[in-house]
Amino acid sequence: MVRKFGLSLLALALGFGLVASIQAADEKKKDDKKKEEVAAIHDIMETVPGKKGLVAQLGTAAKAEKWDDAKKIGEQLKKFGSDLGKNTPEKGSKESWAKLSEKFDKQMSAIAKGADEKDGKAIADAAKAFGGSCKACHDAHQKK
Repeated sequence: MVRKFGLSLLALALGFGLVASIQAADEKKKDDKKKEEVAAIHDIMETVPGKKGLVAQLGTAAKAEKWDDAKKIGEQLKKFGSDLGKNTPEKGSKESWAKLSEKFDKQMSAIAKGADEKDGKAIADAAKAFGGSCKACHDAHQKK
């Protein structure tokens, strides 16, 4: 009986160890996934600006007063704003990149805030400011 009890305790301890191992592996997968979720510079630049980009789509949604759509796009813009600075550009100084990517982040947040507040003028103003800032960043950091 003592032997069966001892074996039961051993099995229980091994079970807890297995559960702890699985939980640790799951946490590592979650951490790895978070690292993978940062959008690349190229993907951001292909998605955000331009006549068919997210900024234009948000402006169109706002003009049509489709605020739920505008808010969803705004959330994407905030994520891309945050992600840009987590990347390393192909050229240019770290200081310049930090400054310009922070400006991009603020611009994306301003556009998204306009959507959250259902303020078409704020969206238009922030989008215009964003459109005027592309050249400086591209000159400093875009590899040709």
